Amino acid sequence: RTALAGALFDSPGVYAVLVGSGVSSEAGILTGWNVARELVRRVARDQDVDIDEVGFDPEKWWEKEGFGELSYSNLIDGLASTELARRALLREFFEPGPNNQIEPTPAHRSLAQLCANGLVRVIITTNFDPLIERALGEQGLSPQVISSESQVKGMTPLHHASLSVIKVHGDYASPELKNTDLELSSFGPKMNALLDEVFDRFGLVSVGWSATWDHALREA
Repeated sequence: RTALAGALFDSPGVYAVLVGSGVSSEAGILTGWNVARELVRRVARDQDVDIDEVGFDPEKWWEKEGFGELSYSNLIDGLASTELARRALLREFFEPGPNNQIEPTPAHRSLAQLCANGLVRVIITTNFDPLIERALGEQGLSPQVISSESQVKGMTPLHHASLSVIKVHGDYASPELKNTDLELSSFGPKMNALLDEVFDRFGLVSVGWSATWDHALREA
């Protein structure tokens, strides 16, 4: 740890940090897949399925009912017909509200401090939530946020941007979420090229990322 801290301070601005779900879970946020499972349970309840009595398996029930492969796209399309409704549906899982007190953790705030000190220029995250952005905002930082393949084309080049947050699986407020095995198996060419640039240009520190499910990111 001491050696890492020394390396960071000796080489300002040359590090990227990869943030996984282990960081946000400390804030009480469900993983993306568990959010999907909870939404399926709600669909089942609406159809009077007693999930407690039958040992309900959300994925199997979803497929049995003929909805196809469980994914955010067909799940959210079925529950929320407009972008506004979609955001309202997912907001409770990722932002503070009457029933939860979701706040950036000490890890989020420590990361934001490293960015404020100019030691970290890029954050890559698999998380859908806005806790990184909120922690950065507390430090008066306003990063460019890239949360989809389509946004890569119009982004400020990394070497011109003071701080960039790359949300490789999307943002909860966007319909372009990656969560199933199929969705996590590949990135588009623009996102792959951007990740190649990050891994070529910056030293990488990883925190809270198991690499178990994120096949495309692990490959990159």
